[in-house]
Amino acid sequence: MKVFEYFYLGKPTISTPIEELKYLQPYVKIANNAEEFTKEIKKILKNGWPKNYIQKQKKLAIENSWTNKITKIDQILTETINA
Repeated sequence: MKVFEYFYLGKPTISTPIEELKYLQPYVKIANNAEEFTKEIKKILKNGWPKNYIQKQKKLAIENSWTNKITKIDQILTETINA
């Protein structure tokens, strides 16, 4: 969930190759070692973080908020009980 906090704020995010974060590329840059982290940081500092990434990150953060997760769980449980 921490990545979605960064996303909500539109922050550039670089991670080690955590399997669950790979599907969030290109909004999360994946670095396998210190050299790759340095390379990604330098690219972001030079080029900035694209506005369309910031917009998509915020959308993803809202979609994955605790409120939305609890609402979805409640819907599933309600459907299961009423089935």
